Amino acid sequence: MRRALGWACLWLGASACARALPLAIPDLEADALFTRHTAWRGGDSAYSVELDAGRVLWLFGDSWVGEGQPDSRADRRMTRNTVGVQHGKDPRHSSITFHGEPFFDDGDGTDATWLWPGPAVRLEGRVLVLLVEVRAAGAGTWGFRAHGSRAVLLEDVAGPPEVWVQRPIALPPRPPGVETLGAALVEDGFLYLFSVVEPGSHDVHLGRVALSDAARGELGGTQWFDGDGFGRASAARPILHGGQPEFSVHRSPAGPLWLVSTSSLRSADIVVRRAQEPQGPWSAPQVLYHPPLGDEPNVFVYSAKAHPSLSGPLRITYCTNHEDFWQMAARQELYFPRFLALGSP
Repeated sequence: MRRALGWACLWLGASACARALPLAIPDLEADALFTRHTAWRGGDSAYSVELDAGRVLWLFGDSWVGEGQPDSRADRRMTRNTVGVQHGKDPRHSSITFHGEPFFDDGDGTDATWLWPGPAVRLEGRVLVLLVEVRAAGAGTWGFRAHGSRAVLLEDVAGPPEVWVQRPIALPPRPPGVETLGAALVEDGFLYLFSVVEPGSHDVHLGRVALSDAARGELGGTQWFDGDGFGRASAARPILHGGQPEFSVHRSPAGPLWLVSTSSLRSADIVVRRAQEPQGPWSAPQVLYHPPLGDEPNVFVYSAKAHPSLSGPLRITYCTNHEDFWQMAARQELYFPRFLALGSP
């Protein structure tokens, strides 16, 4: 019945389904999970994955670290990625510890190349983390450019991050232009990889590999959706045109899959698309929330995603930034992941 209702929503269109969407409300109490610390003063990306029954792993991109004055980024430095381990499942009542300067090292010993986190999934006691390889670039490119992707298996994750083993694994051939792995989903015995053409169109391609192979770090058997089925990367066709580089995909309790993202960088909305199967068809985006900060000149909103492993109402985070680096550094309302909680329609 629930899947039938989901198909009805897609058939009738966005206007018929809008009434069924829950309200997204800022969760200031949950925001304190990130904002109350003195040695970690902001970061973006904010992917999450359940480590075990009592812990959640958070993965952040560029992060402000180091001791300094409370409620300030003065005297701190920016590192390329960090991770946090949340102890407890409700962000309003959990603690978190931060690690890494950076946690994932690209290995070249310079700042010309670095790694930003992508999605992560738990696989039989290990955690597969997908990473974006980034290189410095010139004017008109935001100062960076996606150059490739990497993957690591985190092993021994029952202990603290200091003892985790990072085992690099090979990624499979990908469709032309795909340099970013935007979301991952475990379902029906497969690991699904939602992968983005970046830089460029942000079209989303879908790969899948047997879960048993992925758990061993063997992704070579990944096949890509070609419009009819799954086959070679060279024959892949997008499942979604003009998406975003970062998003999340999860199966909602009501049945449909939810793809949560921002609508754009400028004056962005937090939106959801819905589908019954990973390959779609995906509905038109429907607005869950409009961050008021996004209406301010030179502020942009990005990196929205849902976090179904947290307890309580479904929570979504999004990030804000400023075109002027020093404005971002100075303003504490910017550059922290912000929580939304979904309530009743």
